[in-house]
Amino acid sequence: MIKAVIDIGTNSIKLSMAEVSASSVRMIKDINEITKLGSGMREHGTLTEEAIARSLSCVERYAAKARSCNADSIVIIGTMALRSAKNAADFIRLVKERTGIEIRVLSGEEEADLSFKAALTAVPAAASALAVSFDAGGGSTEFVVGRCGVIIAQKSLNIGAIRLTEDYFLKTPLTAAALKAAQNAITSEIADSGISASGAALIGMGGNITSMASVKLGLDEYRADLVSGTVLTREEVDRQIELYAFSESGSRRKIRGLDPRRAEIITAGACIVRAAMDLCCADCVTVNDSGLRHMLLTE
Repeated sequence: MIKAVIDIGTNSIKLSMAEVSASSVRMIKDINEITKLGSGMREHGTLTEEAIARSLSCVERYAAKARSCNADSIVIIGTMALRSAKNAADFIRLVKERTGIEIRVLSGEEEADLSFKAALTAVPAAASALAVSFDAGGGSTEFVVGRCGVIIAQKSLNIGAIRLTEDYFLKTPLTAAALKAAQNAITSEIADSGISASGAALIGMGGNITSMASVKLGLDEYRADLVSGTVLTREEVDRQIELYAFSESGSRRKIRGLDPRRAEIITAGACIVRAAMDLCCADCVTVNDSGLRHMLLTE
């Protein structure tokens, strides 16, 4: 059967479609569009009319695309923005009216659990050791600590690249002092979560860290098969943070390997990656292109 999952995130909306059997999963389509559903939420706690219109249009097109491919099952999921926005119910209602599909809003714990399962596909050896996965999105970051493939701690933090950009990175280029202050604040927020896993294997997911892998590889066209499994060292992460922080947004859009649509929030995303490395005292992080939507295809 053909299954489709539409993942509505705070920054982007993704469509993954696959032909699924008892023994295999063959990807048919795996695309995304940056709609910034959560942009501006920090100020009023609501989704803006513009963000709703952009995102609703994308969801409609993705649902139509899935139906045109004769999908037997179409699941639409929502994450942080739809968990916390005061007017999330309005958006959910509009999606149901336009597509006939009810959005399944994942709890932070469900999101973290699915993300961890996806992480283990990138680093199979982590299933027999202490491992930490983090999925840094536009509105939240999910941390999961697992030992021998079993989750022992998890936390969904309201720390995402859009919110952090609005807090710290709107004025560019940054001064060295402003960057340091922002990094200290982000590290402090993550440290206060209570998550502790020094020495664990670290696996990162989400559009920001996959973009960082693409930049490291210098890809002119994004390649999931090359990005998954890429290792980012502490030195490489620091290099990219400085590259983004000390340049104008226009210059960032021209960086080889970086999707221009992600240029505004990549500095914040890279700082989250660095803070996660500090949390685990990790010298490197392995990048995984798979996400929770891929896990839902096999449910």
